[in-house]
Amino acid sequence: MQAPAPVKPKAAAKPQPQKNYTLLSDGQIAGIKDRLKLTASQESYWPPVETALRAVARKIHAGRQANPNATGVPIDPESAEVQQLKSAAMPLLFQLREDQKSEVRSLARIIGLEKVAAMI
Repeated sequence: MQAPAPVKPKAAAKPQPQKNYTLLSDGQIAGIKDRLKLTASQESYWPPVETALRAVARKIHAGRQANPNATGVPIDPESAEVQQLKSAAMPLLFQLREDQKSEVRSLARIIGLEKVAAMI
């Protein structure tokens, strides 16, 4: 008869990465483009918007890194990154149909840009 094997202590569980840091990931930015259902003529206006969205994502991430306990780090609608996004998006916005503009407003609200959404 064998003695029972010694019980190994359980390894401490690693904390889950914060999901808030994934706002505006590459996949989400691609999803935004897909949701807008851009036409071939609208596609050429997308690259500067994508670049500006990445800058906003970095700004949001930096704010959350600086204050990880905050439940929501608002992004300043007057920040340089948001101004860059507005400038990059304006030519595309002029090309969008009303249903696409509605989608843009909805997405802007989701990422915390309520004031920007109201201007679209």
